[in-house]
Amino acid sequence: MTKNNSSNNQVIDTGFFTIKGNILLSDNIFIQMSNITRVWTGQLPKKPLPLIPVIILIIAGIILFDIKIWLAILAIIIAGIIIFVNVKQTVYHGINIELNSGNIYSFICDDPSYVKKAFDCLSQCIYNKINYNKYYKINLNNGVINSGVINSGNIESSTVAGEINNNV
Repeated sequence: MTKNNSSNNQVIDTGFFTIKGNILLSDNIFIQMSNITRVWTGQLPKKPLPLIPVIILIIAGIILFDIKIWLAILAIIIAGIIIFVNVKQTVYHGINIELNSGNIYSFICDDPSYVKKAFDCLSQCIYNKINYNKYYKINLNNGVINSGVINSGNIESSTVAGEINNNV
């Protein structure tokens, strides 16, 4: 599932992504690896506070105190709820991928310890350039990385459960 977190950030909660050659695939997106500018792990960027609507509600609340006090209180309460919801956003951990366009794709991970394994695999794929004969399916929910070789369209797979070695 993809959620827009801001104008240029999409949070992807699929639990896995696949790397095949020069392409990173997920449920409904694919990213060309050569378009990746930077990759980092950690907390996903939060949604920004919608400042203009909050300011408008507070100003409207102040102005409405002379006209209808209940409407003024309602406007200020709504502004307070928007601020409270923004402050109490759920903090997700995962892998953040920024593209040349400035768009950021954030893959949510259930366990922060799995993020390191997935990051290592992704960085090895980027560092070792393109290997069109290999694929990797990285499961962010249980930390399992399936890898294999693509021979004439058929995939011969093996499961990597530990550290990613240098011949990835």
